[in-house]
Parts: sequence; structure tokens; C-alpha cells
Amino acid sequence: MAVVFRYVYKSGDVIERFVGLQHVSDTTSNSLREVIDTLFSREELNISMLKGQGYDGASNMKVLKLIIEDGSTDNIGEANRSLRDIQSFEFVFCLFFMRSILGVTNDLSQALQRKDQDLGNAMTLVKDCKDQLQRMRENAFEALLDQVSSFCGKHDIEVPNMDDAYVAQWRSHRRAPRITHLHHYRVDIFIQIIEWQLAELNHRFSE
Repeated sequence: MAVVFRYVYKSGDVIERFVGLQHVSDTTSNSLREVIDTLFSREELNISMLKGQGYDGASNMKVLKLIIEDGSTDNIGEANRSLRDIQSFEFVFCLFFMRSILGVTNDLSQALQRKDQDLGNAMTLVKDCKDQLQRMRENAFEALLDQVSSFCGKHDIEVPNMDDAYVAQWRSHRRAPRITHLHHYRVDIFIQIIEWQLAELNHRFSE
């Protein structure tokens, strides 16, 4: 198991440090907990300061399937809902989209975490990031949609007809606005999130 610490330094900078590889006999919660406890003790760190943990998603999928097969009635229902959400077109679309967004913003994010970063170079990276996001907004939706549709087709995930009406599961059919799947994915998700990202960059890095 690879271990990476992500923490906020007293200056406010977000720091990531690769700690090392830890051997685990299996990926059950007890085994992972033991490894983490041992690591924190060895490094003389207080585990009560741990605010969050992230794990490989493949193991989570395996656990959900095991719960569905062998768990209690309540756990089976919750696991079924989680598995259904993960194996949905919308989840895959958001996953691929976020990967694209992070691919654009990663250089800027890494640069801003370096103590020796000069202001001029940082502002150049901000401008490049804004330009890439704007180009993505204008030109990248169709390619993203094709990529997601292809992935879902290969993994037996239903691909909706983009011209059909879209109704969010959490909304009443009567009160829901009449929009298509295409509008939902292009306007409500794709364009909206890029505009939020651009607005945040403009707010934090005004000329």
C-alpha cells in the first residue's frame, strides 16, 4: 500500500509527501487500520489529527458486491444503491470530466504548493489554466461525451438517449423543468462546473 500524507502547513500551503510503501496481507479495514496505526506510531504522529483517508476505488467496489451477496438486509439495500450510483452514466461522466479538469489545473496546483514559486510564473500558469478551461468549455464536450459513451458501452452501463427528457431522481416529475439529457450534461454539469472554476480563478487571481 502506497502512503501519501496531505496536510496544511502553518503558512496555509497544502503539502503532499510520499511516505513510502507498506506491506499489507489483505485490504480489509482491520489490516489497513493496523498498518496505519503502526506507521503513525513509528513516525511519532498523533492519529487523532487524521481528518480524512482515501483508498483505491477497486477495493470499494469489491466490498459493495460482497455486502450485496452476504450482508444484512439494511446493508444490502444501501450497498445496492451505492453500486447502482457508481455504475451509472452520470457517475462515469462526472468521473471522466473531473479527470479532465484536474489535468488542466494540476500544473497550477503543484506550482502554488512550492515555496520557491515566483509570482510572475504563477500568474502565467493561472492565465494558461484559464485559457485551457475556456477552450475546453467551447470545444471539448462532444469528445468527452463520446469517450464516456464508449466506456459505458464496453462495461454494460446504460447510455441514455441525449434527446430524451431528463428528470433528476430527487425531484418530483411534476416540478422538474423539462430538459433533455443533452442539456443536463452539457449545460448543468459541463459548462456550469467550468464556469465555477473560471470564476474561482478570477476571484483568487484578479489582475
